[in-house]
Amino acid sequence: PRLKQLHDLLQIPNIEALFSSNIQNLILIPHRDLHCLPLNALFSERFAIALLPSLQIGLTLAQQSHDRTPFLLCVEDPA
Repeated sequence: PRLKQLHDLLQIPNIEALFSSNIQNLILIPHRDLHCLPLNALFSERFAIALLPSLQIGLTLAQQSHDRTPFLLCVEDPA
């Protein structure tokens, strides 16, 4: 119920209406304590949403070379 209240308070449908139909990815950078809220749950499922802690981190990631091989760290119980 509180998430629905936040959805209505922030007028998420009005925000989504501003996006053209070809926009499919959103990058959310929550301000201060808003990172504690599940902001990605407020938007419709047509968007792929990424959360960043700051704009500087986003800019740094965008400037990194995409030629590097991605890596995966997998930790499991040895038993």
